[in-house]
Amino acid sequence: MHRAWLVDDIVEIIVEALYKRHYKCIYDEDCVALMRVSKNLFWLTAKSFWRKTTVSRLLHLISVCTEDEEQGWSRFEKYASFVQVLDIEGDRERSEYDPLWDITVNKLYRKLETCPWEPKLPFLGALQNVYTSAKFGQLDLAEMLACSTLQEVSIWSAWWEFDPGPGHVDALAARLADLWHGLRQISSITTLKLCLYPCSEELDRFRLDAVSSFTGLRSLQLSWLTVTWDLLTSLAQLPELQHLDLLPGSEDVGLEPFLEPFLEHLQAQRHDNTFPQLTSFHWTGEWSDAVQWILSRSFTLERVRLNLGPPSDISHLAPLLELSRETLKYVDADATWNGQALPNEAFTSLIRCEKIQSLSLRCDADASSQFFSDTQARAMAQSWPSLQCLDLQIVSEDLADGAPGIDVLRPFAASCPYIHTLNIPAVLFPDNLFPVLENRPTLNCRRGAQLRIEGLRPLNTNIHPIRVALYLAQLWPDRHLHLTSTALDYEFWDEINGLLEFPREDLTAYYDELRASGGHGMSFDEDVPVRGKPTRGRECGSSPDNNEKRFMLAENY
Repeated sequence: MHRAWLVDDIVEIIVEALYKRHYKCIYDEDCVALMRVSKNLFWLTAKSFWRKTTVSRLLHLISVCTEDEEQGWSRFEKYASFVQVLDIEGDRERSEYDPLWDITVNKLYRKLETCPWEPKLPFLGALQNVYTSAKFGQLDLAEMLACSTLQEVSIWSAWWEFDPGPGHVDALAARLADLWHGLRQISSITTLKLCLYPCSEELDRFRLDAVSSFTGLRSLQLSWLTVTWDLLTSLAQLPELQHLDLLPGSEDVGLEPFLEPFLEHLQAQRHDNTFPQLTSFHWTGEWSDAVQWILSRSFTLERVRLNLGPPSDISHLAPLLELSRETLKYVDADATWNGQALPNEAFTSLIRCEKIQSLSLRCDADASSQFFSDTQARAMAQSWPSLQCLDLQIVSEDLADGAPGIDVLRPFAASCPYIHTLNIPAVLFPDNLFPVLENRPTLNCRRGAQLRIEGLRPLNTNIHPIRVALYLAQLWPDRHLHLTSTALDYEFWDEINGLLEFPREDLTAYYDELRASGGHGMSFDEDVPVRGKPTRGRECGSSPDNNEKRFMLAENY
C-alpha cells in the first residue's frame, strides 16, 4: 500500500471526492471497499462516511453496535463522535404522509433514551428536515439531540401530508415553544430554516421569538409568514446575516400595510447600511414596502432573486440594485415597465453594476425589442465583461414588430468571453445575410466552452440555414454552439445545429461557393450540393427517425 494512504488528510480528500462525484449508492459501495483495505483506512473512511447520516442508517448502526451485551454502548461511542449532520427525512420521499415513518423515528428515540452519556451525538452540527408530523415525534428527537455544537436547524411543516385537525396549530406552536426553550441556550446556531404552515398569528409569534433568540444568525429562511414591522426590526438586529430568504403568507393573508410616516422615515434613512454583510436575498411574493426596505439598506448583495406575483416596476427595482453595484453578480427577477422602451434611468442603474455575471428578467412589455437596441446591447456587453448568462423571458403579443437584427449578438461575442447562455427574444435575420457576412471581426472568445443561444427567429422562411450557421460560427469560431427557439419550425433549428457540428473551414468554403454563385434564390427546402462541403439529406439506407447527422460531406458532385 502506498504511503500516501497513511496520511489522514489525503484519505479524507479522496473520500470527499467520491461523495461529490458519485451517486449515494456508488459512494456507499466505494466507502465499504476502502474500509476493507486496512484498519487505518477503516476509521478514516468511517469518519467521512458517517459525517452525514439519516434516521434509518443511525438506527441500524445502534442496533449492530449494541448487539454485544458486554460492550453495550461503548462500541457506538466512537461512531457517535463522527456524526455531524442528521437528515431526519433523508430516507424517504415526502409525497404523502406515512405513519410508519413516525414509528421508525420513535424507535430511534427510544434507543437513544437508553444511551448513558450526554449529549448523544457530541459533535452534531446540523439537524436537517425536521418535519412536524402528526405526533411531533421528530421534534422530540430534535430536542433530545440538540447540543452545544449545533449550528443549523431546519424545521418544516408536513401540512400536505395529513389532515392536521382542529387545534393542531395551537399544539404545534406550543410544542415549538418548548423546543425553542432549549435551543435558545445554544449560541452557536448560525443557520435557521422555518417553513411552517399555515400562516397564523401563533406561528408568527414563534417565528419572531426564534429570530430574536439568535443574534449570530448568518442564514435565515422563513416561509408562510406575515411580514410586520416587528419582524423587520428583529432582522435589523442580525449584524452577521449573509443569506435571507422570505416567503410571505398566502394571498388571503397578504402583507401587513405600512403607515405613511414609516415610508417617509424609509426615504429619509435610505442609505442606512442595516445589513452590512448581507450577500444573498430571495423574496417570493408580491412587491412590497418590505422588499424596498431590505434592498435600500443592503450595499453588499451578490445574489438577488425576486419571484414576484404582480411584477415589480423596473424603475423602482434597478436603483435599489445599484446600491450594491460594487458586489452584485446574480440577478433573477420579475419586472415590468410602462411604455415601449426600458426607462433610461433603470438601464443606467443596471449598467453601473459592472460585476454582473448572470441577469435573468421575466418581463411584460408592449415592444420589448426596444430593450435591446444595438446601442444598449453594446453598453451592456462592454459594462459586464464577466457576463455568463443573459436570460430575458419577455411576454409580448408581437415581438417581431421592430425587433433587433442579428447584429445585436456581435457585442456579446466581442466583449463577453465567458458567456454560456444567451436568450434574447426575437432577434431577427434579414432576407440576405451576405452583406453582413462581409465583415468578419476578430473577437475575444473563450475556446472550447459550450454556448446556448435562445430566442432567435427568422424574418421569413426563405433564408437558408447555412447563412445563420455561418454567421454564428464567425461570431464564436471556437465555441460549441447549440440553438433553441420557441418558434414552431424546429426542423430549421435542427438543420442549423447539425451544420454547426462541422469544422468551421467547411462552412466557410461552402459559403464562398454560394457567394460565387450569387447566393440568391436559396430557400429552406432547397439542396445545393457543393464539392467537399456539407449538404442536406440522410445517409443512404437510414431510417427517417435516425438520430445521426443529417448533414454529410458530399464527395463527388
